[in-house]
Amino acid sequence: MNTGDTAFILIAALLVWLMTPGLGLFYAGNSESQNRLPILKDSLIIIGLVTLLWFTIGYGFAFSGQNGWQSIVHHLCLNDISFAKSSRGLTISDATFALFQSMFAIITVAIFAGALIG
Repeated sequence: MNTGDTAFILIAALLVWLMTPGLGLFYAGNSESQNRLPILKDSLIIIGLVTLLWFTIGYGFAFSGQNGWQSIVHHLCLNDISFAKSSRGLTISDATFALFQSMFAIITVAIFAGALIG
């Protein structure tokens, strides 16, 4: 594993994670005053809920490969995901890759929720 690549990916994941409350602030500023606090609350709920869903079933669905349901069930709750090596030939671990991809699942749901505001 390359420590520089891992550090870069973790910093990039942190920046994308910070975008979600920032997006909530942006949408709150564009909405009516009675909707501001619920919008901010929703952005925090999205972070928790999507993170939980991603690490339980989302990673298995997204990166199951050719095996279909067997691979999805095999990766349930990040089972058999290595923190030390990559099964994809990357220079970052599988757990770091899963964390990085989860950030995009979170921000995607937050952007979609912003379309429903008002």
